[in-house]
Amino acid sequence: MAYIVEIFNNVIINLLLLNISVFIIQKYACTWSLLYPDTTSVKKVRSAII
Repeated sequence: MAYIVEIFNNVIINLLLLNISVFIIQKYACTWSLLYPDTTSVKKVRSAII
């Protein structure tokens, strides 16, 4: 039983880390697009994220 709980905790921690990293990437992409609105690579990145 403890083994299952440990796996469950690891999954939750990984999901939280993933959400945090995605959030940081989104904020960075938004800031970048505000600084350089005419770059096509940023538009590709933003369309991929959204």
